[in-house]
Amino acid sequence: PTRLLQIQEQDSSGLRLIETTESTPKGPYLTLSHRWGKAQFKELTAKTLDDLKAGISVAILPKTFQDAISVARRLQVWYLWIDSLCIMQDSSEDWNREASQMSLVYQHGYCNIAATGALDSTAGLFLDGSAPLQTPCRVELPMWGDPQGREVSYVLDPDLWRNRIDNAPLITRAWVERFLAKRVLHFTKDQLFWECRERMACEAFPVQMFSPGSTTQFKNIIPRNRTSRNYFEGEYLSISKHGRHSIDSRECVWANILRCYKAANLTNSEDKGVALSGIIKVLEVRFSDQYTAGLWTGNLPFQLAWFLQGPKSSRDTKPPYCAPSWSCKSLAAFSFSSLSFVIYLLTYLRAIYK
Repeated sequence: PTRLLQIQEQDSSGLRLIETTESTPKGPYLTLSHRWGKAQFKELTAKTLDDLKAGISVAILPKTFQDAISVARRLQVWYLWIDSLCIMQDSSEDWNREASQMSLVYQHGYCNIAATGALDSTAGLFLDGSAPLQTPCRVELPMWGDPQGREVSYVLDPDLWRNRIDNAPLITRAWVERFLAKRVLHFTKDQLFWECRERMACEAFPVQMFSPGSTTQFKNIIPRNRTSRNYFEGEYLSISKHGRHSIDSRECVWANILRCYKAANLTNSEDKGVALSGIIKVLEVRFSDQYTAGLWTGNLPFQLAWFLQGPKSSRDTKPPYCAPSWSCKSLAAFSFSSLSFVIYLLTYLRAIYK
């Protein structure tokens, strides 16, 4: 990043802004994802730049920022990136320059701290202790067909991850950070969740949550979270005998990303475009393909097999122009045809360029 917040190791109340071209960081950095809300707090501007570089007290920052600094201290990571304090808020030139590099900021960060359960920056990260921790209930029953055997099951709300993480207000805004970051710590109202490119877990299931293959209820959640994240590392770039990436990986991952893009709750439409561009930069390398108007030129027939989704009233609502009408990116709500139908189409169709 161009700028980072340096946490003072000796002075627990000190924090200062550094320009990485002037002062090379001596270790990794964390990133923070949070909802701004309506609260007023110190931001990086032309007027505050010198004060921030000289050093400020952590006490003047909103609670979520203070808690993120505490987490960094516990992890012994002495650098932190927060958008409002590391990007000039009164300079469109600086914002555009930093926004173009934001995908790299999250990719190279040691971990992303997500205030997933907080409504705004004043709520903080840590729990107040009033909400009971949801723990799995252990049930032991006789094994079917073997009276001497015992079968142990653990029962937990099947929608725990969906309700706490997938449907959290922050995720509809900070979905790009979640895709790109190597690791994410989710602070929610009743427990801590975490995910990386290997697994998803929480305090109730600290080893692993929703193991693929053994918990069929989560078959629609696991591919969206794990496959998409692993895809950036190239694990799912399987090449077919025709020299194309498998439909099950590339096109399905992109369809899920577009759905997240459409669902993103960003007040500024330009922010949505910037958010998507960060992922596109990563995928252009992984796909070895060219992106245009919401589609990848390497396999157009599959991506043209979409249809309108939702009630007629919502389908008649046209979002601001962002792509040609034949691209699913131009729609507010869409879905793709079944995989078997697309495979049938690919038997007879090919893309012709003029």
